[in-house]
Amino acid sequence: MDCLAVVMAGGRGERFWPRSRKNRPKQCLDFTGQGSLLQLTVRRLARVAGEENVVVVTGADMADLVASQLPRLPEGNLLVEPVGRNTAPCVALAALWAKRRGGDPVLVVSPADHAVRDEDAYVDTLRAAVRTAAAHNRAVTLGVRPTAPETGYGYLDVGERLFDAGGHPVFAVRRFVEKPDRATAQEYLARGHYLWNSGLFFFRTSCFLDLTQRHLPDLYARLPEVEAALAGEGDLGTVYGQLEKISLDYGIAEKAEGILVLPAAFGWDDVGSWTALERLHPGDAAGNVTDGCSFLGVDAARCIVSGGRRLIVGVGVRDLVVVDTEDAVLICAKDRVQDVRLAVEEITRRGGEGLL
Repeated sequence: MDCLAVVMAGGRGERFWPRSRKNRPKQCLDFTGQGSLLQLTVRRLARVAGEENVVVVTGADMADLVASQLPRLPEGNLLVEPVGRNTAPCVALAALWAKRRGGDPVLVVSPADHAVRDEDAYVDTLRAAVRTAAAHNRAVTLGVRPTAPETGYGYLDVGERLFDAGGHPVFAVRRFVEKPDRATAQEYLARGHYLWNSGLFFFRTSCFLDLTQRHLPDLYARLPEVEAALAGEGDLGTVYGQLEKISLDYGIAEKAEGILVLPAAFGWDDVGSWTALERLHPGDAAGNVTDGCSFLGVDAARCIVSGGRRLIVGVGVRDLVVVDTEDAVLICAKDRVQDVRLAVEEITRRGGEGLL
């Protein structure tokens, strides 16, 4: 299959503070003992596209760290954004890089910070999605069957079943839905025809560029300058900094018609907040979960604990997240984990950049 896996590795992971920092963001952390989220993502995608066809896009301030985590990444397959402009320009950069290599490969666009439990099912599903995008020259995504009224995910409103691809049913996407409030998420769960948006997209390079021209004309108009800079004719930093800052979801997916979706059943998790540890690690008899640190719970229940070498003791506590690092400790109610980013914002406001 002629495809190019594009790993978007420029995120900050603020909801995983204080473990996630600017010099070691979430995707570079190891939550399972098997490698960082980034390393595991690249390994999985190499099974789909081949090692030589995996390209990683990251920011200038993270390039050295990402390179050190991926020693097998082919030379030249690390694309460095001079400045972050969100995911649509990120994918456009990779598309232009693919165009310069020749051909019209299917872009397999993936976040760098998700977890997968069944890797074989993942590979099989992605291969089916690649074949679908190639055969029908349409944008394709993967959706995950919701198991709870999550408010931290986007949703897909799924329409009719159109055909099968290698044993995988393919449906029409009616629309992409922004992260809902809890009542709306419960309604989606009850209706049964909504899927979580996995953030994985597939389209031929030419298809992506056509969609960009149609829905993001300002961005598209600047791409010849980016392409010239990639060829050494012009300064990429100057050009890239002038690009529209917009996400792939908002800029293209929510506007485009005819997008197809394959339901994914490979144990997907976006590892979006500290509560993900409950899905990645087994708990003790009281429901306490750790990332392997030393924790003693005395009448403690349903806590999530991440630490280092120090013993952490919880007495009479319930439903807390406790994260202990060398220079900061986070104590957070489990139902407020999405608000850790607010703490990061407040630390920034107070001039505590050294803690970020």
